[in-house]
Amino acid sequence: MFGRLTGRWVWVLGVWSVGALGAHAQEVQYVKTRVALQAGSQVRHQQVLQVYLSGLNMRITAECLKPPEAECPDSLYLGDEKALYIINHPRKLVMKVTKADMDQLSQWIVPLLQAGPEGSAKGSSRSSGKPAPADGGWTLRKVRPNVRVGAYTCDEYELRRRGESRGTACIASYGSLGLDESAFTAVIQDLARMTESFVRVFREGLGEEIDEVPNPWTAILQGKQPLYSGLPVRQVVRLSTGEESVSELLAAGRQKLTPATFQVPAGYKVVSVLEALGQFLPGSPPKP
Repeated sequence: MFGRLTGRWVWVLGVWSVGALGAHAQEVQYVKTRVALQAGSQVRHQQVLQVYLSGLNMRITAECLKPPEAECPDSLYLGDEKALYIINHPRKLVMKVTKADMDQLSQWIVPLLQAGPEGSAKGSSRSSGKPAPADGGWTLRKVRPNVRVGAYTCDEYELRRRGESRGTACIASYGSLGLDESAFTAVIQDLARMTESFVRVFREGLGEEIDEVPNPWTAILQGKQPLYSGLPVRQVVRLSTGEESVSELLAAGRQKLTPATFQVPAGYKVVSVLEALGQFLPGSPPKP
């Protein structure tokens, strides 16, 4: 989401190394996935995402494989604080986001979405009286059950959007991966409540573009019913640009990690999202 505001602050993620485990190590659930954007055999962007979960605390890290020079901040959501932290390790800088910040940003960003030719075009399409389907028009058709993909067994589906075949997804249940689906759903729903106003503005301003790649967690964040239950072991989606989004599950399960996994690194400067982005948004207070 933040990539639309500034290329340096995005909702994904950064390389993060866990230190040696001590006596206070805790068991966490984790999912590791490789995501690539490619045109034919040419990979244009690729990163490895790791999601760690403990209660209502979630950390997402990423390693940018291509382009290697891209900045990939960590995302850390602490449910007890109802706060999202975006951690930029090279700069030792942390951007903190709260629900109040999201409400303020949602007011500031409306003029950005409406400004310029692109915003005007979107505005006129929204006023046509033909709202986009709530689910983005996605449907599933089971192709084969019990397919072996690497170390995992999944059910293969054809992904269709408004009657057109757009790709495939081989989906495994959380239980078969050693994970608790309700735990993942609970933290995503908690995050969705915090970001509701901001996400609503994007949905109204950008419409179906958000649904270019079906994803259960993205659907929950948008307040919609997920297209499927489970996690994709492998998913290939043809985008409207002709490129393909390809995701592959690399690992999943439980492991012991230190409490530092869900803590803001000591010695990093913490700034509010309004301070970090306010100077770029219309109607924001002047930077001191």
